[in-house]
Amino acid sequence: MEAKTSISCLRNLFDEDMRAFISAEAELKQSISGWKKNDLSMPFMVLLEDYHDNIETHMDRLNRVFVLEHIISAAIANSVMKALIEETNAKLNLCKYPEVKEACLLGALQKIIHVKISAYGTAASFANTLGLKDEAVLLHQCVEDEKDFDSSFSHIARNNSNEKAIEPLSQLD
Repeated sequence: MEAKTSISCLRNLFDEDMRAFISAEAELKQSISGWKKNDLSMPFMVLLEDYHDNIETHMDRLNRVFVLEHIISAAIANSVMKALIEETNAKLNLCKYPEVKEACLLGALQKIIHVKISAYGTAASFANTLGLKDEAVLLHQCVEDEKDFDSSFSHIARNNSNEKAIEPLSQLD
């Protein structure tokens, strides 16, 4: 992540993070659109659709933070999200069977979600420190959303996908 201006205070750091978050969410949303084309179980597909829609909610919240903070500058590339997406795509390309692909994608999404929980949590803390209560609430809502999806993805992994990936039925075809 390259900044065109220097970061000289917490407010600058907060604003820089907001620019990176909007980019990360857009990149993730686009990637999920591609990942949904895989042969996935119905419970996972439904949850993935919900998560895709929730990213739009996060982008709306981030845009509200932009308005509240008077952030004019455009989004900046988020190298962390780019790397996580590239790693996910590389692993998915190596997976031979749909059941293994699903387990792989679930694990990758949870890794991404854990990074997002940390990033949004840190930003909410910065907002609180800066006295930006409305912004902190919006960011905390993103944290809670991500935690809920993490729990749901974990449930599908534990009760469906991971077991099926042990010995994929599709390998018998």
